[in-house]
Amino acid sequence: MQSSGSRRRSGRTSAPSISIEPWPNSRAARDDSERCDVAETEVARVSVREVGAGSPAWKRVGSAVVLIPVFVWVTTGAPTWVFQLLVIAASAAACAELARMFERTGRPISTWLTVGVGAALTASFATSLYAGLGDDGKPLRWMPTPELALVLGIGLICSAPLWTSGRPLVESSANTVFGAVYVGWLLGYAIWLQGRVDGPQLVLFLVGVTWAGESAAYLVGSSVGRHRLAPILSPR
Repeated sequence: MQSSGSRRRSGRTSAPSISIEPWPNSRAARDDSERCDVAETEVARVSVREVGAGSPAWKRVGSAVVLIPVFVWVTTGAPTWVFQLLVIAASAAACAELARMFERTGRPISTWLTVGVGAALTASFATSLYAGLGDDGKPLRWMPTPELALVLGIGLICSAPLWTSGRPLVESSANTVFGAVYVGWLLGYAIWLQGRVDGPQLVLFLVGVTWAGESAAYLVGSSVGRHRLAPILSPR
C-alpha cells in the first residue's frame, strides 16, 4: 500500500473538469432571459403584421369575396359553355402551379405537357356532353370521351421524351402523368356535376366548403403558426 507522499512523487493527478452554471439571479441568466423576451416580442410583432389589413392573407380573402358573385352567376345563371370554359382555364392554371411545385422541390416534370394534357382531359368531359344519345343509346355524333383523352394523353407524355432526348425519362413522365391526371381528370367531374338538375347547387357547396377551409387554414397558420409544414411550398 503506497502512502500519500509516494503517490505525490509518482506523478501528477488530473483535476476533474467542472462546468460552472450561472445562478438564476446572475447577470448571464438575466441577459438570456431578456433575449428570449425580445425574441418572443419580435415574433408576435411579425405575426401581427402578417395578418394586418394589407397582408397577403387579407388580400386573398378580399379578392375571393369580390369574385364570389361572379362565380355564382357563372355557375347558376350563365350559359353552360361559360362554366365549362372557366373550369378548363382553372385546370390549366392548376396544372401550371402543380408543375412549379414539382420544380421547386427538384423533381423533373414537363410543364407544357402537364398543362396541355391536363386541360385536354378536362375539356373532354365537356365535349362528351355534346355527343347526344339516340333511341338506341348510341351517340348521335362522335366526340372525344374522357377515356379516349386519357389514353392518348398518357401515350403522348410517355413518348414525348423519345422525340426530344432519344431516351425514355421515367421519373419525368411519371410526374407529368400524375399532374395531368390528378388535376385535369378530377376537375372534369365538375363539368359533369354542373350538368345535373341540382348540379349548380352542388358545385357551389363544394367550392364554398373548399374555399372556407383553405382560407381558415391560411389565416390561422399566418397568425399563430410558427413552423411551416412544407417550407418550400407553404404560402408566405
